[in-house]
Amino acid sequence: MSSFVRPLAEAAALVRELFAPAEQAALRAAQQTGTGADYWPLFFTIWTRKEAYAKLLGRGVGMPFSTFAVLTPGAGGRPVLTALAGATLHGVELSGGYRAALATGAAAPPPRCFCYPAG
Repeated sequence: MSSFVRPLAEAAALVRELFAPAEQAALRAAQQTGTGADYWPLFFTIWTRKEAYAKLLGRGVGMPFSTFAVLTPGAGGRPVLTALAGATLHGVELSGGYRAALATGAAAPPPRCFCYPAG
C-alpha cells in the first residue's frame, strides 16, 4: 500500500453498515490471507465504485449503499467486480496507490483517459 492511501480508523464500521454481504466477505478473506495487503486496495475499489454508481443515479452518498454490491464471489472465492443493471463501472488505478471509479450508463461509449505531463 502506498503512503498516500492510509487505513481508516472507522473502516470496520463503514464496512458493517455500508457494504453488502458479498463485499464484506471479500474484505474478510483479503484480511485473512497472507499479510492482508490486499485489504485496503479492495476496500477503496469497492468504495469508489459504490460512490460512482450512487452519483450516476443522482443520489450521492445518501443512497443506502448496503443494498447493492459491486462485486460477486468468483471461482475459488476470488471477488469479481460487477456493475449493476443499466450501468457500467470503470475502475481507475492512479499513481500513489489512489483509486477512482467512473460510472456511466450502459449504452455510453467507454471513457478515454489522458495523461498530461507534470509541470
